[in-house]
Amino acid sequence: MAPTLIAVRSLVVNQLMNSLTTSDTTGLAYFYCSRISGYIERQETTEIVRSLIRQLSGSSLDPSLKSTIVTKYEAEKIRGSTAASFTLSEAGGLLTNLIQNHYSRVCIIVDGLDECDSKNTKLRKDFFAFLLELAQSTRTTVKVMVSSRNEPDTFHVFGGSANHYIHAEDNASDISRCIDNALHNRLLSGRAPPALKRKVKKFLEEKAQGM
Repeated sequence: MAPTLIAVRSLVVNQLMNSLTTSDTTGLAYFYCSRISGYIERQETTEIVRSLIRQLSGSSLDPSLKSTIVTKYEAEKIRGSTAASFTLSEAGGLLTNLIQNHYSRVCIIVDGLDECDSKNTKLRKDFFAFLLELAQSTRTTVKVMVSSRNEPDTFHVFGGSANHYIHAEDNASDISRCIDNALHNRLLSGRAPPALKRKVKKFLEEKAQGM
């Protein structure tokens, strides 16, 4: 499904955080992928997993580092490592151990999944498979929610899971209201003639493509 507006995304995440932070054995981690130039770290699969690890290493109720992370740190320290440098497989293994050793239930959200590692087919495929494996965990209840354009490789992996499709026409009215509000407040300080507003609005709605 297409990525939603940032405000809506924040609302969903906040609601989940409020419902899941009643115990230090429940956790929530999320990541927003982006292909925007200059944000390479928001495209790399390994960086996504590392971010999830950071978020689940402590909790709002118990901010101290989980023992799984401390043990890994000590092991890397003995090896002489000066910085965390994991492959996708290593990072995935650490995240899996962290979840299984410290949580009874976890919710993971990855927004814009189609925008991650688009130039590295193998890493992308491995990451998708890893997320699916996490969702099928039996030791810990892990809910994985992803948003993505309906691309072939994404559908191939997640097509058998519960899906909700959002088409351009489904949120056209929301986009229209958003554009109206922006034009009223920003275009020529709200003093733009109606004909110009209509022309700009039409252009923005066509280019928005439901997003």
